[in-house]
Amino acid sequence: ADFVSCNGWRSCSVGAKSEQVQGTGRLVEVGRLGTPIAQISLVTCCCASSIPNARVSVNGVHFGMTDLGPVSCSLRMGDHQLLVEHSFLPSQGLNLPLKIQGATTCGVPVEFPL
Repeated sequence: ADFVSCNGWRSCSVGAKSEQVQGTGRLVEVGRLGTPIAQISLVTCCCASSIPNARVSVNGVHFGMTDLGPVSCSLRMGDHQLLVEHSFLPSQGLNLPLKIQGATTCGVPVEFPL
C-alpha cells in the first residue's frame, strides 16, 4: 500500500518504516493521519467579499487574522464554537456553532450598516 486514508481525516503516504518490520508481529505505525483543515473568513452578505482584520478563534484558541485571506484551522471532526471579532461587530463578536465533517471552507456572513 502507498496511501492511508480514513473518512474524516486527511490522508497520508505510507511510512518507510512499515516495510522494514512487516511480518515481525510488532505494532507498526504505517502513517499519521491529519485532522481536517477548516478555512474561515468573515464575508459581506451582499457579495461575499472577504473582510480583512477579523480575529478568528475556535473553542477559545486564537487561530489568526483574516488580513491575508481565510484563516486555516486544523480541527477534529465534530462540534466546535467559532468566535469572529472585528471592530465593525458588537464587542462580544460573532459567536457561532461550527460543525466539522471534513475539510471545509467557511465564510461567516455579516451585514454592515451603510
